[in-house]
Amino acid sequence: MGVQAELIQNCNAFSFSSDNISKFIVITGISERIKIPEIIQKAAPISGTYVDTSSESESESELEDQVNDQDQAQAQDQAEVKAQDQAEVKAQVPPLNNHVATIGQVKPYIPRQPDTLFWSMYIAVNGMTAYETIDNHYCVANDFKYKSIEMMRKSKTILKSYKISLSDVEDELIHKQFISKTAFHALALLYKCNIVFVDGRKYYEMLYATKTTAPTYIVEINGKQTGIYYTEATVSMLVNKYKSEYWQMDNLYSPIKAISSYNLADLIEISMKLGLQVVKVIPGEYGSIGATKKKTKQELYDAIISSV
Repeated sequence: MGVQAELIQNCNAFSFSSDNISKFIVITGISERIKIPEIIQKAAPISGTYVDTSSESESESELEDQVNDQDQAQAQDQAEVKAQDQAEVKAQVPPLNNHVATIGQVKPYIPRQPDTLFWSMYIAVNGMTAYETIDNHYCVANDFKYKSIEMMRKSKTILKSYKISLSDVEDELIHKQFISKTAFHALALLYKCNIVFVDGRKYYEMLYATKTTAPTYIVEINGKQTGIYYTEATVSMLVNKYKSEYWQMDNLYSPIKAISSYNLADLIEISMKLGLQVVKVIPGEYGSIGATKKKTKQELYDAIISSV
């Protein structure tokens, strides 16, 4: 077999392309003995270039290692980002205790015992630290109640000035499972506390402290539970909110006066602070909404009476 025929056969066997055939011929030094254009023409039209099998295996292995390394690095980066996100979320979640504070909203501390109104008063009188270190709440509650009754008996005039019956308060403290707003008020008077008492969208100020340095607390009724705000910053912020948005009661037991004590503008303002409608909807024909009409003074007053 001639050199040229043998070369064509080998090139076809190894799937050489035209370019590689030319290079091979030049490198081997046989370009003068054969016709390069004829070889290129007779060689199979194989696309691509010839790559040594061993070199190709090594390249594929290296490429696969690089891909694996990239995948591992990407997975590690994703894990680090996820861990960082979880850490940020965890930092924003409040601790699991009764001192609840959420982003953009502050909630009161709710005592763990059933009579939350009584224990809120205990905290206002003795402080949060004293409350948290109690071992036997039943004994502490009884001691506090009997001590308070003895003090009230020596200070009857204080209760009389607010028309509070001493016998009623004694009965609540000794025999009732839960105290009322009346007994709560009596204890605030007795211990000279500064308390803003909030019930719904209305509040009543019990500011009886004689010392200018005495702290102010907010005691808030929410359904069947009562909570207390006791930190100075929170109390200061919320008191301003209540004064601008809630209705201040002149009397804890008779919140609303006779209708003759108010003009129409007063009743509209009270209604808005209590979250009540100041207009009524008059339906049109066939159940459609016809128009709205302002409530009369009597209608506003009756709605306020129902809500307080």
